[in-house]
Amino acid sequence: MTRSRRLPDVATYYEQGVTHPYLLLESMVCCVAPTGTPAPVVEALSAGMVEMNTQPRMREFVDKFGLDEGAQGRASFATFIREMGPLLTQAVRELNIEPQ
Repeated sequence: MTRSRRLPDVATYYEQGVTHPYLLLESMVCCVAPTGTPAPVVEALSAGMVEMNTQPRMREFVDKFGLDEGAQGRASFATFIREMGPLLTQAVRELNIEPQ
């Protein structure tokens, strides 16, 4: 778990000894494409979003909403889904949350 860039002196739950999986979940805002979208199109969209994240206006937006990072690209999203997906699915089932 990584400390918030906006609150670097505040320990994470994990650093404080909290190990309940629901409190270790991370979130992400993402952009997805329909299944079957050609790989070159997905790669171009991903690269464009990462490039957009380098622009001052987007950095201001990210900061304004308290996000730690902006667009990280397709590989980062795949890692997030692989690591957090099962935990998020488990939480939804155990808490009887109705997917929408």
